[in-house]
Amino acid sequence: MKNINTLRYVNSIGCIFFVIYGILLESWPVVITNAAIICVNLYYLFINKQNPVPADEVRS
Repeated sequence: MKNINTLRYVNSIGCIFFVIYGILLESWPVVITNAAIICVNLYYLFINKQNPVPADEVRS
């Protein structure tokens, strides 16, 4: 993906579905883990907007 923000939006939607899935199964580790990932994605999408980095410049 060229844009890391698009990846974060898609990942957040997937995590929301996994939170719902975890609630239906009453599997709290699934709920907690995916809720934490949603929080991280929201932080980088909305709070940490000062220094956006293109995906091809991200180093691991």
